[in-house]
Amino acid sequence: MSDIGYCVRGGQSGIRVTRKEMIDYSRKAGTKYIDERIPLPGRRGVPELCPEEEHNGLKNVMYYECMATGSHGWCCSKCGKVLQWG
Repeated sequence: MSDIGYCVRGGQSGIRVTRKEMIDYSRKAGTKYIDERIPLPGRRGVPELCPEEEHNGLKNVMYYECMATGSHGWCCSKCGKVLQWG
């Protein structure tokens, strides 16, 4: 399960997730790409997407990083939608 901890590539605290978790979550969420939404730590299921205007103000943003590949970016900490890729 994804967790919050030190992310090596980003040099900061964030959501750490495995590639397998991203693939499994993508299937559950019905996304086209595995990095459209990030599984949030401690959440079961797939949360509903926040209203788009909430993302425009970049509220509730959190750094994430895939531990295996180092892919990273910023996602919404409420729904997991990726807002910026690194």
